[in-house]
Amino acid sequence: MLCKNQRSNQGSIKKQEKINIMKENISENIEQYIKGELSEDERISFENKLKSDKELRKEVAYELSIISQYKNKGEQIEKENIEKLKLIEINKSFKNKTDTKKVICWSIISSMAACIIILISFNIYSNYMMNSAFDDYYTRADYNESLSRGNDSNTNIKVEEYYKNGNFKELIDYYISTKDSNICIDQLLVSIAYIETNNLEKAIELLNREINKGDINPNYQSAYWYLALAYTKAHEKVNAIKILDLIIIQDSFYKEKAIKLKKRLI
Repeated sequence: MLCKNQRSNQGSIKKQEKINIMKENISENIEQYIKGELSEDERISFENKLKSDKELRKEVAYELSIISQYKNKGEQIEKENIEKLKLIEINKSFKNKTDTKKVICWSIISSMAACIIILISFNIYSNYMMNSAFDDYYTRADYNESLSRGNDSNTNIKVEEYYKNGNFKELIDYYISTKDSNICIDQLLVSIAYIETNNLEKAIELLNREINKGDINPNYQSAYWYLALAYTKAHEKVNAIKILDLIIIQDSFYKEKAIKLKKRLI
């Protein structure tokens, strides 16, 4: 039979284990929240806790303050490095500041955190919703001969092979290598390759060029649609909505999709 002290010690150990597990879960939730990896329901629940839990606000603010120090340097902060930075900052705090100064500091941080969290959570949520909308509405155009208006069959065969096999980098390289020749590869197809390789700036440039050719261009309507999608993926909401409005006004083939996508972005 266990004596009273042994039972007490075991109880304390179990209690501490529960506390440690809870801390790990909170830390994981904070990390997922900052990265925008929580589901919509989880995000709402977490933000409701932020409103009432002062300590949680401090933890989030602390994570953000550390990450922001390195964000401008373009460094990718891994979880292990963040934990090391926390220990360094805590040690500095104990060495260089009195308890009174720490209280004042945390008070200021907490006040600032409320504003920072609102702004960051809005941006994270907005980007999350745009990514989700893009994933739901983006489909690659089917390849057909009209998409590749090369002046020989070998060109069409190469383009078709690259496109159908998802070799988009090779397709882009081939397009670049033939730009100064008489070979003409449809820029809608190349724009899609740029979207697939996440070179959105170049995709947007080419799609705007396609649109500027006017409605005599057989890819005119498709160029508008993929431009709206490219802006969506690039998190350029204002530009995406402008293009979607034009698609709707023009009574385009993509009108119904444009209406639904616009509702997702507003």
